Amino acid sequence: MINTGSIIGALMEGGLNSAGGARLQNALGPRGLGQDGMGDLLGNILGGGEGGDLGNMLSNALDGGKSGGLDDMLGSVLGGGRSEGLGSAALGGLLGGLFGGGGGMGGAAKGGAMAVLGMLAINALKGYLGDKAGDPAQLSNMQLLAGLREPETNRERQQVEDLGLLTVDAMINAAKADGEVDEQEMQKIIGRLQESDADESELDYLRKALPGPMDTNAIVSRVDDPQVAAQVYTASLFAISVDTDAERIYINDLAHRLGLPQDVRDEIHAALGL
Repeated sequence: MINTGSIIGALMEGGLNSAGGARLQNALGPRGLGQDGMGDLLGNILGGGEGGDLGNMLSNALDGGKSGGLDDMLGSVLGGGRSEGLGSAALGGLLGGLFGGGGGMGGAAKGGAMAVLGMLAINALKGYLGDKAGDPAQLSNMQLLAGLREPETNRERQQVEDLGLLTVDAMINAAKADGEVDEQEMQKIIGRLQESDADESELDYLRKALPGPMDTNAIVSRVDDPQVAAQVYTASLFAISVDTDAERIYINDLAHRLGLPQDVRDEIHAALGL
């Protein structure tokens, strides 16, 4: 099985879209995961802030939007002080490395890329959580989908693997919104993955997926949960600039097919600085 986390991390950081890096910084900033109240929300989702590893660090780092919290959290995760303003190397390490097991943090931290997408989705959906916020089974599933805990069964492992592949496929599909991915774009994407030490199985997956036709129906048919829908939508926004009519039409159509309410979309857009 390919390491989808390393692919997602590299694509989120700008492998598909030059604006990806800026969106990532916005996502980790005061309009995104660093906003007031995120600590309380995460603490609830993580069961009172006792999720362990990455969960505890995120809950503490985001608590009340404290100045420097995210820098401290990233620095600790990456094993070396502050992250120096969420620089590219720090972001690459968090998103590209941790999902593959880097950083010495253990299980929960391996979901770095998915954790960012998952927390953005949970934040956008907070008005729809309702009683789910107190249901241990629902909370456990939300943690799993957000990459905030390790899968504990074969079924959960398959669920995580399927979500990783879905996220990669959704990002690639979005990149085709304004036309096919040409050879030059393909080489840029492959080059970014090579810089992230992707192995040949991951590169081969992209080489096969990138030239294929766009198939939004295939993406939407694999979404069966509101949190997954929000994560797929968020990941898609990392893949395109949304500055052409074709991309605007695509992202609006995707949101409609995923059944995402406008206020959920607005939360996601605000977090990414759109």
